[in-house]
Amino acid sequence: MQNATYIRRELRKVAEGIKVTDEEIQTILTSEVLKREVVQGEFAEEAAGRLKKTQKKQVRRNVKKTEVINLSQPESKPEFNQ
Repeated sequence: MQNATYIRRELRKVAEGIKVTDEEIQTILTSEVLKREVVQGEFAEEAAGRLKKTQKKQVRRNVKKTEVINLSQPESKPEFNQ
């Protein structure tokens, strides 16, 4: 909470008459500032790229596994009654 106290003090210097609590500042920091950094930051973009790459690999593995299963099952031949 020391950061919130410091921010509150600085806000009072800049904007006289502003009344905010440490809890309000802490809430805004965690819900807006940190959230934005996590969602839109450089590391978030890198993580999204890695996730997308991993998902593509998983899809390719599943397709190959399905093809192997289909190839290993004998095809049924239709029987003709003569």
